[in-house]
Amino acid sequence: MQPDSDRHAAWLLNIGAGINPYNKKVVEISEAMCCPDPTLESLIASTYPDISQMNNTEDQYFLDRTIFSAKNNNVDKINDAILDQFYLDCEKHIMLSADSVNLDDNALQNQPYLIEFLNSLKASGLPLSKLALKAGCPLMLLWNLEPSKKLCNGS
Repeated sequence: MQPDSDRHAAWLLNIGAGINPYNKKVVEISEAMCCPDPTLESLIASTYPDISQMNNTEDQYFLDRTIFSAKNNNVDKINDAILDQFYLDCEKHIMLSADSVNLDDNALQNQPYLIEFLNSLKASGLPLSKLALKAGCPLMLLWNLEPSKKLCNGS
């Protein structure tokens, strides 16, 4: 018999590939994966118990827990709510991007796109223009920034 973790991994891979093993129009989610109280606060509390009181969070704690969402704007809301609860006594730092568009055409002296417009773009795979972080919070790199220092995508 296949262990639960292997069955779950296979289910996730099928869902990610668009394969519904039940041949229904609705994806069935096991009872164990559902939160009885349909609020964001309850979802976070059941997925990340005691996150506000953690002092030394191990990587495995976050590797063993995941909240799924079909829409990126929901992911942003969930991440913001989790960060607000993470290390309550720790200050949140806002990191801003430096956006610009470099054009080869010397005829255009001014930047054709307003910074506000560039910052409003939320394309999948591109970093946000404003990133909120707290000391000790996990993050995942999207690009290989500096492989010699192990700052690689997925780490």
